[in-house]
Amino acid sequence: MSYKQSSLSVTKNKDKWSSNLKKFQNTLKRRNKISIGIKHLYSHSRMPKEWMIIGRYLGLASTEKSRLKRITTLRQEIEQLWSLLNFPILSLHSVGRKIETLLKKYDTHLKKPVGDMREQFDKLFDVTNKTGQWLCAEDKKFYQIQIQSRGKTGYARTKNASQSTIHPSKRKIAGKVNDKLEQKDRFEESSNDSSDNEDSQISLVQSGKLSVRRAAIVSTILNKSGVKITTPSQSGVYRAVYREANKVMKTLMNTLCNSSWCLHFDGKIIKKKEHQVVLLRNEVKEVRLAVLVLPDGKATTIASAIQKTLDDYNLWAAIKMIVSDTTNVNTGSKSGVVVRLQKLFVQHGESAPVFIGCQHHILDRVLRHLILKHSLASAMPDGILEQFLHCWLSYYCLMNERTFRNCVNLSVDNGVMLGLVIIITELNNMNFFYMLLMNILRRCAVFKLIGLKVHLPYTLNAAMCVQKEQ
Repeated sequence: MSYKQSSLSVTKNKDKWSSNLKKFQNTLKRRNKISIGIKHLYSHSRMPKEWMIIGRYLGLASTEKSRLKRITTLRQEIEQLWSLLNFPILSLHSVGRKIETLLKKYDTHLKKPVGDMREQFDKLFDVTNKTGQWLCAEDKKFYQIQIQSRGKTGYARTKNASQSTIHPSKRKIAGKVNDKLEQKDRFEESSNDSSDNEDSQISLVQSGKLSVRRAAIVSTILNKSGVKITTPSQSGVYRAVYREANKVMKTLMNTLCNSSWCLHFDGKIIKKKEHQVVLLRNEVKEVRLAVLVLPDGKATTIASAIQKTLDDYNLWAAIKMIVSDTTNVNTGSKSGVVVRLQKLFVQHGESAPVFIGCQHHILDRVLRHLILKHSLASAMPDGILEQFLHCWLSYYCLMNERTFRNCVNLSVDNGVMLGLVIIITELNNMNFFYMLLMNILRRCAVFKLIGLKVHLPYTLNAAMCVQKEQ
């Protein structure tokens, strides 16, 4: 038979046992000399020091016992602080790793103290990405001041700065408004004025064909002469450009779905990153839709990125044809990019678009087949199509006794191509060359969108005369 205590005795025992337990918060003061941080890190106006990070970590122990969750909270607060300071920040993974390294150093110091704890952790906790994108030179200068003063200099929040120390483009309307409604109206007016000023700034920079720095110098001189003109700033121009880009994007989202398009996409690796160019073309115009920066060149990644682009612009019903190169990633029969896209079109209730391979790659295959058939070379040369075009023009100039000023010097490497040129010339098929050249030019127009330098055949006029005389 079990014995059951009364509720009163159970409550007394619980209170007695809980009073004997050591609370974590009561032992913090005996463990270290760092003040516990109660405020959020983003409430500061300067870069924090290491002891501030540790103090905030200890302060979070009152609400969260898990070490991992406290590190996550610290990482989020640091990210918000850096966004307020307008500093480019490292990746969240790198920030979390730096926090963990600091806490390990703190744990080691608790076990084996060396010197004063405050002096050991008096360095700045810097997670700034120095090679990142700075919005303006003022932010970079403020960062350098923070480093030189070791975090003693920050933004003033209680004292207003004098008008002479503020950039003209960032000056706000002075005076305090007691009525909240009037304050709200004035804030809306100031935001509208700032957007108008930014539009005037970008028009000044573009119309004068000046850099932002030179435009600022010109406007300063005009202001001293009595002409009232807004001084442009780099951040203001950036905001105006982004705002204009958003307007263009919204216009394209509303209008592109009303026409029929052919979808072109092609990829290149630039600075160890995969770049996919997405293009729309019909019989009227061409729209350079997007340049997708992807982590890899796998078919799944490319298809997912293009799917997101088509979703954003609502183009599932407007795409009637797909054109891409003939690589295995694109033309795989089971898991290629084209097959994946065609299945997505069917899932959206549309008919699968017709796929046409890029003629540049198809003609490249034809040239390789001719070289193997006529035994012109044992090994296939690199850049076969480009070499063929150069040799064709050189041969054409020689046969017509043209000047050699624009001709390519025929070296030993070009001998294979010259033999192929003579064979195809004997077939009397000059349209074949014209088709090759036109495909090269179309491909160059796509590559220019992603900044790729393309070396065209030296004289386009000499190339076009082949088709004209024929």
